[in-house]
Amino acid sequence: GVHRGFVPFDAVIALHLLATRTGRYPRFLIHPGLIKFPFLHDLFQRLGGVIACRENADRMLASGEMVGVLPEGVHGPFRLHRDAYRVGGPWRADFARFAIRHRAPILPWVTVGSAEALPILGRLDWRWWKRWTEWPFLPITPTLLPIPLPTKWHMEFLPPIPPPDPAVDPAEERQQVEDLSEAVRTRVEGAMNGI
Repeated sequence: GVHRGFVPFDAVIALHLLATRTGRYPRFLIHPGLIKFPFLHDLFQRLGGVIACRENADRMLASGEMVGVLPEGVHGPFRLHRDAYRVGGPWRADFARFAIRHRAPILPWVTVGSAEALPILGRLDWRWWKRWTEWPFLPITPTLLPIPLPTKWHMEFLPPIPPPDPAVDPAEERQQVEDLSEAVRTRVEGAMNGI
C-alpha cells in the first residue's frame, strides 16, 4: 500500500480491516525512526509492527505470517498535500523479492482521504531533526500537532497478484523483481486515480 498523511492512521485502518475480514493480523514493517518516541514505540509494538529489515520480513513470511509493506518507505507520508495522490519518488522493490522468494501473493491496497487528515503544507529541511528522528523533513501541518482533522476515507483492497516462479539466473531474478514491483506500482497508481 501507499501511506499518506504523516501519521500512519491508514496502516492502522488497513490492519483492522484485514484482521476483521480475514481473521489474520498483518505485521507491518515500520521505519526505525518511528520507535524513537516512547508513545509511538508502544503503540506500534502492540499493533504487531516490526522494524523494517530483510531478516524480519523473511522470518515472518517463512512462518506464514501476512506482512504489511509500504514501498515508498518514510518518504510517502512526507509528500506535500498537492502531490498526495501521486505515486512517485523512492519505491523500494524489496517487497517483490520477498514475495517471489516465499511464493507469497501480493495484495495491493489504496487509501484516499488520509492525506486530508494531516495534510502537509510545507516541510522544513532541518539537519538536527533529520539526525534525531531519521525522518526526511519536519512536516508543517495546519494543526501543528499530530492531531487529525475530520475527513472521509475510502480504502480499497485490489485483487491479489501472484508472484512468478523463482528464477535460477540472478539477472533473470532481478528482472522478475523489477517487473513485479512495477506491476504493483502501476495497479496502485491506477486505483488511486480511479477513486
